[in-house]
Amino acid sequence: MAELATSIYDGEARYASHTRVNRLVYQFTTAELTGQTAVFADVQMNGKIHNIYVDTTGSIVAAGTTTGSFQLVSDILDVQGAPMIYHQLISALDMSEGGASTPYHYQTAEGAATEDGTNVQSNHLVVAGGGTTNGVAMDDSCPWTGLVCGKVRIKVGTSSAWDGGTAPITIVIIYE
Repeated sequence: MAELATSIYDGEARYASHTRVNRLVYQFTTAELTGQTAVFADVQMNGKIHNIYVDTTGSIVAAGTTTGSFQLVSDILDVQGAPMIYHQLISALDMSEGGASTPYHYQTAEGAATEDGTNVQSNHLVVAGGGTTNGVAMDDSCPWTGLVCGKVRIKVGTSSAWDGGTAPITIVIIYE
């Protein structure tokens, strides 16, 4: 696993007239993917994610499955010992040979309606709702603001192992 030299880190602070924008480029190599059904990497981030690109265009899974997934996870554990998630699992990524013809592109959706039946935005990352307000169930998904801090785990998985001929999988995260 390697963070690529095409990453740009301009610092964590803000200054007078503008916000610093950073680009994290991370690549899971063929050697790391081959024979595995899941890979992860821990990166240090502090800021607000705006765009995420998941490039699986060269992915080849051994059993020909097309089901893959992507998620960003916090380094904070809940009382049960499970990591807290930043957004819901993105599933049904095409990991088959010749499957995805372009990288997947996701963005955070602060303030956007994501599941109200009138403004469905499938590329916006969301956090599952839950609990109640005044006795009414809060079961709709809500948009994720993109805020991250500390160690962020990048998780990529598939239901069958990656083939030895798979190309690397590249993750690009644009954040301020």
